[in-house]
Amino acid sequence: MDADTTPRNPLVIAALVCGVLVVVGAFLPWATLAGIVSKRGTEGDGSITIILAVIGVIAALLASRRRGMLVMQLIAAALIALIGVIDVADISGDSTAGAFGISVGSGLWMTLIAGIAWSLVAIAMVVRARGVRSPAEYYVRGDTRPFALLPDHCFSHVLVQLGLLRRESNSSASLRARPLW
Repeated sequence: MDADTTPRNPLVIAALVCGVLVVVGAFLPWATLAGIVSKRGTEGDGSITIILAVIGVIAALLASRRRGMLVMQLIAAALIALIGVIDVADISGDSTAGAFGISVGSGLWMTLIAGIAWSLVAIAMVVRARGVRSPAEYYVRGDTRPFALLPDHCFSHVLVQLGLLRRESNSSASLRARPLW
């Protein structure tokens, strides 16, 4: 895999921090009654978010060794964010909850924000590992240094037809990919 997914990579560190925040958020109040009585996340969906956080952290750490771990991490993070959105909507959208002074607790906000942040980090890790690649290398006439152009919306084919650029298609070796045949 092309991406650096070692624990020293800033994206991996960010994923680990988000995972820790999700676990900590599960033990904090998810709902409070007039600031006096609270319900922790572990008394409800917080236990699910802890399991998803453990899966996501393990996937982030193993992403450099096993294919599919980046996607597994993304799925875990997205599910954590989804649980946070649903629970915040349940508490905030309930008209009787507002009448009794029930509000969203700090742990649920932490879980929601960490889940969204982790989803963005996981997307960045997937894009970095599998990023968008040009199907060819292009050379300016008379130059030996290649550069990549994405053919959509840049009229690279016109520049090649006019003789301003020379195109050499990438092989599986140049893309560091295994051939399917």
